[in-house]
Amino acid sequence: MIGNLRLRSGVRRLAHGRRLPLAAGLIGLVLATVFGAGAAAAIGRQHPATPAVSSSVSSDIKHDEAFVASKYHHCAAFSAAHKCPFQAAATGNGAGGHLIAIDLRQTTGDDCLLGIVYFFDGTRFVGTSHLVRPHSPGGVEGVRAIGVERFSVTYGVNDSKSTICARTGDAGTDVYKYRWNGTGFVKISGRLPRLPKVIVGL
Repeated sequence: MIGNLRLRSGVRRLAHGRRLPLAAGLIGLVLATVFGAGAAAAIGRQHPATPAVSSSVSSDIKHDEAFVASKYHHCAAFSAAHKCPFQAAATGNGAGGHLIAIDLRQTTGDDCLLGIVYFFDGTRFVGTSHLVRPHSPGGVEGVRAIGVERFSVTYGVNDSKSTICARTGDAGTDVYKYRWNGTGFVKISGRLPRLPKVIVGL
């Protein structure tokens, strides 16, 4: 099974919540081969050398990024490189194909919201992070492949519903895990923060 994590030119989010533009043309690329959840976790910790990725996965990622960009016509304006700020992750779908998650890391031109994930079975769109619990319209800070048919999505947390935009995501993160059931993604773990804290966008 193939898993990959790729950062595209866009914005870099600081720990205290503000974003900094990346230099034009800067592209970070991290790719890893996933043989199971344990291996995926180890990959995330150790950052090994980059292996080859199949051309079909790379081609599908480009197709899926273009699909997301078509939904956010102005996302290229969100980065200094004038490219939509994408992160992509991929893993096996359990039937010989691959699942892809595309995180549009910034959905607005301000700091009020973070990212949103679009899920694909190959090039077939199958849903977004907004459609699965916790149903945040734009609170994603990152996505990872954590094993065959599984992704984890990290959501930013606000101190309260009245948090000002400049402090979006300052109260930490929550991680939700999702599993592919053959037609869509379902939550397998994750819980809302204790009030008054809220996930960004809720």
